[in-house]
Amino acid sequence: MQTRCDEAQSKLQATNESCKHLLDRAEGLRAQRQATAARQSIISLFLSRFTLTEEETQAVASRDVPVGPQVFAAMDRIEKIRTDCRVLMSGEEGETKAGLDIMSLTASLLDQAYHKLARWTSFEFRQMGKDASLDVAPLMQEAVLRLRQRPELLNDSLKILTEVRQATLLSSFLEALTRGGPGGLPRPIELHAHDPTRYVGDMLAWVHQAMAGEREFLESLFGIKGDNRMVGSVRKTTGTEEEEYVAKLMDGDLEKLSMPLRVRVLQTVKSQEGSITSYKIANLLQFYLLTVSRTIGEEALLSKTLKDITDAAYQVFFDTIDAQGRSLLRFLHPPDSDLSPPLALRDSSQVLREIMAVYDSSLLGDEDPTEREAAFAQILEAAVDPAMEMCKRMSELREGMPTWDKAVFLVNCTTYMQNMLQAYSFTSAHVALLQKEVDRNIRTLVTEH
Repeated sequence: MQTRCDEAQSKLQATNESCKHLLDRAEGLRAQRQATAARQSIISLFLSRFTLTEEETQAVASRDVPVGPQVFAAMDRIEKIRTDCRVLMSGEEGETKAGLDIMSLTASLLDQAYHKLARWTSFEFRQMGKDASLDVAPLMQEAVLRLRQRPELLNDSLKILTEVRQATLLSSFLEALTRGGPGGLPRPIELHAHDPTRYVGDMLAWVHQAMAGEREFLESLFGIKGDNRMVGSVRKTTGTEEEEYVAKLMDGDLEKLSMPLRVRVLQTVKSQEGSITSYKIANLLQFYLLTVSRTIGEEALLSKTLKDITDAAYQVFFDTIDAQGRSLLRFLHPPDSDLSPPLALRDSSQVLREIMAVYDSSLLGDEDPTEREAAFAQILEAAVDPAMEMCKRMSELREGMPTWDKAVFLVNCTTYMQNMLQAYSFTSAHVALLQKEVDRNIRTLVTEH
C-alpha cells in the first residue's frame, strides 16, 4: 500500500513539474498576446490620427470628386495631421522616420488639393465673362480663401479672371456705345453725340456703374463686408491683404476702358467752341475723376486717364475764355451817352454767371470756403480782368470826356460786375478787389465835385 502511494506521489509530482512548464509558457503567450493587442491598438490609433481614409484621399487626388465640402474637409484633415505631426516631432525623440514620412506624404496630398482648387477656380473664372452681373457663390469664396495660402496659384487664377473681365467690360462698353441695351433700350450712347455734355456724361456714368459693380463683385469674392460708405465719399482702406488684391484687380479689370473713353472724350472736348459747354464737360470730368480716384485709387490707370482728360478739358476751357477776353479788347467803342455798362460787358457777365452756376451746383457742401474760392479764382481772373480792362480802355476813347463821366462809367461797370458776383460766396475775394476799384472811382468823383 505504501509502495502504491509513493508511486502515485511520484507521478503527481512529475505531472506538476510538466504542467508548471506548460502554465509558464501559456502565461508568457498570454502576456505576449496582450502586448501585441495593445501595440495593434496603438498602431490603429496612430494610423487613424495620422493617415487619410480612402474617401479623403480620393477627394483630394481624384478628378472625379468635384470641388466642394468633401474636398475642403479633406484639406482640413490634412492640415490637422500636419499640425499633430509637428507636435509629435517636437518631443524628446525629435524627428523620427515615421514623422518625416507623414509630413512628406501629407505635403504631396495638400499640394494636389491646392492645384485642384486652382484648376477649378480658373475654370470658373473663365465662365464669369458671360454675365454682366456676377454673383459669387460661397463655394468660390471658400476656394479663394484657401488659395491665399498659395499666392502663386491664386495669382495665376486671378490673372485669368482679369483677362476675362477686361474683355467682357470692353465688349459691354462698346456695345453700350453703338448698340445700346437689350431691345435697343437704353438707346446707344453715341446717338447723343450731338449733345456733348450728355454724351460725355453718359459714357462716364456707364464706366462708373461698371466700376461699382466690379468693386462689389470683388469684395464679395474676397469676403470683404460693406462699410456703408456714401457714394463718392472717401473709401477707408485698412491696408489688408484682401484690399490689396481688390485694388490690383480693379485696376486691371477697368484698364481697357481707358483707351476708348479717352479717344471719344478728347474728340468731344477739342471740338467745343463755347466756354459754357467746355466748362460743363470739364467740371463733369472733375467730378468723376474725384469719385473714381476715391474708389480705385489715384495710381490706377483709369484714374490717370481721367486726370489727363480732365486737364485737357480745362485747358480747352481756359483757351476759350482767353480767346473771349482777347475779343473784348479787340473791338472797343466809346461809352454810351447814358454811361451804362456796355453790351459786351453784359454778355460776358452772362456767360460767367452760367459758369458760376455750374460750379456752384457741383459743390458737395463739405468743402472748406478757402478751397472753394481758390478752385474758382483762376476762372474769375480769366473772365473778369479782361472785362474790367475793356471798360477802362473804353473810358479813354471819347475825346473830351470829363473825368467825372469816366469815373461814373467805371463805377457803373464795376458795380454791375460786382452785383453779379455777389450771388455766390466763393467770389468774395474778387468782390473785395472790385470794391476797391469802386472806392477809388468814388474818391475821384468826390475830388472832382
